[in-house]
Amino acid sequence: MIKIGIVGAGTIGSELAKWCVTEFRDDVRLVGIVDSNAEVERAVRKQVGIERKISLDELIRRCDLLIEAASAESAYGIVKQAITSGKDVMIMSAGGLIHHQQALLKLTASHRSCVYVPSGAVTGLDGLKSANIGKIKRVELCTRKAPTGFLNAPYIKKNKIDLNLIKEETVLFEGTAEKAVLAFPQNINISAALSLAGVG
Repeated sequence: MIKIGIVGAGTIGSELAKWCVTEFRDDVRLVGIVDSNAEVERAVRKQVGIERKISLDELIRRCDLLIEAASAESAYGIVKQAITSGKDVMIMSAGGLIHHQQALLKLTASHRSCVYVPSGAVTGLDGLKSANIGKIKRVELCTRKAPTGFLNAPYIKKNKIDLNLIKEETVLFEGTAEKAVLAFPQNINISAALSLAGVG
């Protein structure tokens, strides 16, 4: 039975925690969930039947696989701590790895840990990664969202774009996956997954 620890009790982390104690209860054991928001963490722990609050350090010590579902900003630090403790990691905030790929490769090699990046909404990501051995010259990804989906994005703020003025389909950004992650850190995990697969 795999012991799972989850960092982040938001939408993704809480759903994963529920799946651990329902659908996958015969295969995994949820050893804990931590979140920087104590109230949110407490509510999710109550939903999944985990009474005791534990620290991130203890969570990492007790689990076999740590699932990061916190934020792109904190992802690398969490992943690094887990890997240096010899744990495998699944990272949901793929954008948090975009500038740390080489460091992660070295860490995983020296500590014999695995980092899993779910492909999410990108179907066929494994095929793209395999094809990368050959001659992929370009991968294009178009992301469409309602303008309100980009509220508070650094790119929108920096360029003083008034999202309320957008009434029809409009191109807000064109660039590499690496630049997209910096411009829209809350929206671009798909781009990050492509980049991490070596095709973005």
